Amino acid sequence: MKVSFPVALTAFIAVPLAIQVVSAVAVLPALEKATTEQCKTHDWPAHQHAAHMDFCTSNGYPTN
Repeated sequence: MKVSFPVALTAFIAVPLAIQVVSAVAVLPALEKATTEQCKTHDWPAHQHAAHMDFCTSNGYPTN
């Protein structure tokens, strides 16, 4: 089966766009919530504490 160029081009544009929309709507808010919670609870290995605290404070997440 041969697919026409416009159909193939549409698929190459529509599929990645759909993935980005799903990511923006579902994944990013969940990631934001998890990051906020981790910064509040300091849920990371002790030897990485300084790096994580720097990330949280640099990006405006509350750490207490």
